[in-house]
Amino acid sequence: METATHALQIICSGVFDTYPAAMLILGHMGELLPFSMERFDQGWQFYAAHKAKQPITYYLRTNVWITASGNVSPVSLTGAITLGAKRILFANDYPFHLGPAFLLPTLESGIPSKADLDKLYRGNAEQIFKLNLTFSHQEPGERRSRFPGRAVRATSKGPRKRRNP
Repeated sequence: METATHALQIICSGVFDTYPAAMLILGHMGELLPFSMERFDQGWQFYAAHKAKQPITYYLRTNVWITASGNVSPVSLTGAITLGAKRILFANDYPFHLGPAFLLPTLESGIPSKADLDKLYRGNAEQIFKLNLTFSHQEPGERRSRFPGRAVRATSKGPRKRRNP
């Protein structure tokens, strides 16, 4: 609740009017904010202390992205989709990550389409963070490099010894 309240304070402060390209990424399916979007728009006009020029949902749909970390259920995913699939990022809730057995059935339940699921898994992150997450074909005995597009041959020599500085 504190994170959601803080996000609302940022939105209502007018920061996104001053810095329209600014982004805010919220975890846990947007800290439940997508579920209250209609209520925000109903009450926004009566809240005189805000400095925002647009309704709260305008900023939620243009400046805020949410992650699927820690709160993945069909209900939360349905609420999050109201922002649009291009606003949801795949994330993990380490150390509380419940694993693929919990996450994948919900994400692949049919609530997001296959195209939207690709955006959620990697497409949105590629676009927002200007990443290239395409990997070359991985042959047996290879592991992924930290550098996209480069596979590293695994060896059986054991761990490398650290050099002293």
